[in-house]
Amino acid sequence: MTLVSPGFVDSDIRRTNNQGKLRAEAKDPIPAWLRVPTEPAVRSLLRGVDRGQAEVIVTGHGKVIVFLSRHFPGLVRFLTSRAYRARPEPG
Repeated sequence: MTLVSPGFVDSDIRRTNNQGKLRAEAKDPIPAWLRVPTEPAVRSLLRGVDRGQAEVIVTGHGKVIVFLSRHFPGLVRFLTSRAYRARPEPG
């Protein structure tokens, strides 16, 4: 079994509303420079699973977030609770 922490990967998930409908006109809230293209992310994920790694962290910012979550969980909980009160509908 492998735990995957992908970080921000190019996908439509952030443009899909809570009913599962894609809002094609909605802008992705994550800046393009922070998103990893889908194919390299999938290659990294599959390589980790093939090697039997317990955890695969796909992106550089994902590694930072996982590190902070492990070593400073209270800080991360505080910051995420302030940033995301509820998942907003894409608009």
